[in-house]
Amino acid sequence: MMFNFFILAFGPFVLLPLNVIRFGITPDQVTALTAMLADWKIKFGAYSDPTTWNTNSINDVNTLYLKFFKLTEGIKKQIRGNITVVLLNVERIILDMKPPATRRTHVKVPDFSPVMVCIEKFSMMIKMIAMNPTNPFNRAKPDGGDSIGYRIAITDAGVTAKPEDYETQVPETDTEFELLFTLDQVGKTVWIIAFYINARGEVGADGFAYSTTII
Repeated sequence: MMFNFFILAFGPFVLLPLNVIRFGITPDQVTALTAMLADWKIKFGAYSDPTTWNTNSINDVNTLYLKFFKLTEGIKKQIRGNITVVLLNVERIILDMKPPATRRTHVKVPDFSPVMVCIEKFSMMIKMIAMNPTNPFNRAKPDGGDSIGYRIAITDAGVTAKPEDYETQVPETDTEFELLFTLDQVGKTVWIIAFYINARGEVGADGFAYSTTII
């Protein structure tokens, strides 16, 4: 529901003609964002309607969410990298972009990795927490661990993931985050390897592979 509020504000705002020029949005991004926005309104409508809420509408929303998330994160990264763009506070709220962090002395990435634990499971969704092994009762990230990087692999049940099966995902800034799946992945095993990333983008050591079944 929160993503629905975000995307219905983000999409039209980015697609404003002046912002397309200002943010350097490409024609391909305009086409993709316009099409996804129209598709989202239809599929989220079916998902949020109790009379059409079913496995198919859940799968449709989950699948489109993953595509939308990658597109919006790419656009936000593009805006951050454009030194000519100065955002107002209200624009940062619409775009869900935090102000740049105050510069500080370089803090090295932790020499340990986060411990991954599944804390909740729903249909085609798993909620994970990346625990700090040096202070497991505190959900905050350790000093130098500005974000949680991770790679995932999905295999048939009973099959162990090989190194080449893993795909790197967009880092998470929160220690709690959700993994979304599609209907064809139900019953399979998801494997996740996590690591810390500091403010400079330096990557820490890989943690142990954590696995659980997709329901």
